[in-house]
Amino acid sequence: MSSPLEQKKLSQKAAQERHAKDADVLCQKFADLFSTELGQEILAHLWKRFDVEGRIYIPDAEGRIDPIKAGIRDGERASPLYILAMARKANPKFPHP
Repeated sequence: MSSPLEQKKLSQKAAQERHAKDADVLCQKFADLFSTELGQEILAHLWKRFDVEGRIYIPDAEGRIDPIKAGIRDGERASPLYILAMARKANPKFPHP
């Protein structure tokens, strides 16, 4: 019979393994969905729409950087980048949009 501390550690380890498995399954779902023709089309649209490869810090006419606008740009880019990162966890060769 194991002590309560050992039981707690075993329970935590099992929970971590379930979480890791769930994360792997979710990453695979991202890869499956966005590897379809339609998924690639949507991802390419998001990539272009939110100018993922463009600049975040865009100076105004006076050369100043607006931190709020920079934050908005960074936030816009986050979703397409997240989709790509999740798909590449399951498939490192997942194509770039």
